[in-house]
Amino acid sequence: MKICAACCNELPQSNFSKKQWKLKQYERRCTDCINAKRELQLKPPPRTIKEEDKPTCYICLGDGPDESGGEVVRNCSCRGSAGFVHPSCAVKYAEQKYDNRKQGDEDPWRICPNCHQDYIDELALHLAKMFVSFIEKNHPHNHTLILRAQVTRLESLTTKIHNRSYTQTKEAEQVANSILHKVGQMNLRQIQITYQDRIYEAYAYEILGCMIVEEGVNERVKRKLPNALRYFEKSLEVSTANNFDHGIMRAKGLIRMVNSKLSGQVNDDSLKSHKLMYEQRLKWSGESHNDTIKSGMHYAKELKCNHFGVKAERLFIELYGISARYHGLDHEVTKDVSSKRAHYMVRVVSVSSNEAGRFQSTRALSTQDYYNDNAVFYQLRQYNDESFERCVVKGPLLYSGGPISNNEISLSSDEVIFALGTPVTCHGLERVDIIGQLGDVRSWNSESKCYTIHWEDESIDPCEVHQSNVRVPNCVCDQCMGKGDPFGECPLNMK
Repeated sequence: MKICAACCNELPQSNFSKKQWKLKQYERRCTDCINAKRELQLKPPPRTIKEEDKPTCYICLGDGPDESGGEVVRNCSCRGSAGFVHPSCAVKYAEQKYDNRKQGDEDPWRICPNCHQDYIDELALHLAKMFVSFIEKNHPHNHTLILRAQVTRLESLTTKIHNRSYTQTKEAEQVANSILHKVGQMNLRQIQITYQDRIYEAYAYEILGCMIVEEGVNERVKRKLPNALRYFEKSLEVSTANNFDHGIMRAKGLIRMVNSKLSGQVNDDSLKSHKLMYEQRLKWSGESHNDTIKSGMHYAKELKCNHFGVKAERLFIELYGISARYHGLDHEVTKDVSSKRAHYMVRVVSVSSNEAGRFQSTRALSTQDYYNDNAVFYQLRQYNDESFERCVVKGPLLYSGGPISNNEISLSSDEVIFALGTPVTCHGLERVDIIGQLGDVRSWNSESKCYTIHWEDESIDPCEVHQSNVRVPNCVCDQCMGKGDPFGECPLNMK
């Protein structure tokens, strides 16, 4: 017997069709009510308002703190309700799994068993620290395993954490030097040094150099770049002596990068090195690995600095899509890609109008100009209408210290000069082959008022285009450049 929601009578199965019999009570009608076209009378039961489910540790199934007061955390790429774990439970799981692993199994101290992606941030730091203690206690005479644990700790402090603090930077330097000291002690005591030990040694030198380079390019840091160069040269020396191809390639690329920074000149070799390192990381680790995405961001930044604006922005769009797909929108790597993409796609302009006052200029800024700590520039905000004859700029802005002025000024489009590397399209030309094509600005001639543009379609030769025929899209993604509006708001809403 079941109740019909139209006549509200309790009836046997024979009074219902097979389809209606299977429906929920407030959806079910008997055959007579269907024939009579009677409306449903019963309402769905009110939804019970439950307390929002608390995150639950997937190991102990507890939703409160552990015995030491540690709350459940999720520092991986799991989504929904998955991946939450007490740090202490993650340690116990890793201790049980590590020594019983088979060849090819994932490292439980580094990789989440659910999403199969690296742990990051605080959980990565905690697990790496406990991994060192675990190895020192259980394998005190296995020098390679001790070095491996220290390298995991070093990775957690340098490549697995965002917004590294000064204390953590100093700790990373200490761990890197500890690795080098241990290898040195092994050499003095004539303890056999394996090929893997030498890889760890080369990596420690590389990280010490990278931490100097990551500080930026101001004058204080520039004086420390020779030290970074020496670390990279030592990494190259160790890698070469042991035929470590990956290390050789990375060290050579980093050396070229530092030499470029020391000379203050755009260096094609540095750009090629970043491209090669990204391609190799893709090959070795796959597109979804955190380190691959970070390597891609370094390559995109180098593209931008070399004024390949279109390629840089397209790479950021690609990296964002990969990170969002594999790690989710709330993952720190995805947020980092989104933030950097928004940063590098700012449409920087110089203003030749008297409106600019003391910041008036007739020169096209280079990337090095407007990413300098004391650089002053304007930002193109929008065009006033479809004629593109007038535009709105914001500023002047100061790169490092925030805005000098948030004023928005309406100007003739002929009074702004786009920065080198700015993505552009062209209109109103006799050359049909370049109308609507996407390219980037490589040089500016103030006398002829012309830009030299290199096209995304490399079959089209670079050419000069007059200032009045050049337009700047807000976004170069396929949606905007195809069916969307490249001069409006990006439908991906990635900013």
